[in-house]
Amino acid sequence: LKAREELQRLTGTEHYPKIRARALFELAYLDFQSGNTANAEKTVRQFIKDFPDNPLIAEVHYLQGDILRSRQEFPAAVKEYEMASKLRPGSLLECSALGSIGDCLLAKVSTISQDSQKEIQKAVDVYKQMMNLPVCPRDFKIMGLFNSGRAMEQLKQSEKAAVCYKQALYLLPPEEAVNYPSETEWCVRAAEALIELAKRKTVVQTVTDARTALLWLRDAKIIP
Repeated sequence: LKAREELQRLTGTEHYPKIRARALFELAYLDFQSGNTANAEKTVRQFIKDFPDNPLIAEVHYLQGDILRSRQEFPAAVKEYEMASKLRPGSLLECSALGSIGDCLLAKVSTISQDSQKEIQKAVDVYKQMMNLPVCPRDFKIMGLFNSGRAMEQLKQSEKAAVCYKQALYLLPPEEAVNYPSETEWCVRAAEALIELAKRKTVVQTVTDARTALLWLRDAKIIP
């Protein structure tokens, strides 16, 4: 509460625009983290109005994307993430924004219609764009591969989905899993997806892929 009060006070420092801009951003972020999305969005809009050229503007658009996404306003959120991505090319923020765009595109798909297939394919393309960034960290790549596999399954392209899941496993050597819990979680989901594919369609390739998944889980000490 005291932190919010101090940030609120600093947002009134008209003679120190840099301090005021930082305070507005921190206040919006604090409110968002506290679940007060209405106040957070109000502050974000104030920041964009008053400081359109501030160095934090990309982060502010990203935060606005998170606010809209939390309310399941996915198309509007995508626009904000796209803005953040364009404002900070080649950065970790762009990686995050692209990943979030892909997630929003998949989240708003409810039926497999021609339009939704285009949205799913667009999500796959965005994940690929994210993973091709030189600064893209390994955990983002593993997440992108898993979500790309999930998208391929929605498109009824199980073989391409399996390739994505296996590539995710290849990125994290199982003996390193204990040191990277976030990446391990995505890899476990990828392994489970491969096993599920084998259950649904038992052929030589899916069984081989399931064995690969089980061996990864064993070597990562997820299963005995």
